Amino acid sequence: MSIGLVFLMSVVSVVSFLIVLIRTIGLRRVLKHATWVDVIFTVVTVLILAGSITGMLIGILAGLVMTGALTVLKALVYSFDAQRANAAKPVQPVHPCDDGWTPRDGWRQL
Repeated sequence: MSIGLVFLMSVVSVVSFLIVLIRTIGLRRVLKHATWVDVIFTVVTVLILAGSITGMLIGILAGLVMTGALTVLKALVYSFDAQRANAAKPVQPVHPCDDGWTPRDGWRQL
């Protein structure tokens, strides 16, 4: 079995597992417990596919792909959250003629 096919099988197993997990418990909760999701997925996949060397290779490579996928997802979600938080901040309008005068000050003496 070629390494390309092994990599494809591991990517498909990671994507399918993430889709099912995200649809059942939500993206934020998956990313909150990313380390546990990664470790449990890797151990279970290796144990399920432990019948052959190729199966073990698929399980180990799937664990590595899962680590990368969760890391990239976490970075993307946190960067989107930071952008949304910055966009939600109120902006104080600055007028070019604003010299600090308010109507309560009355007329200034020259």
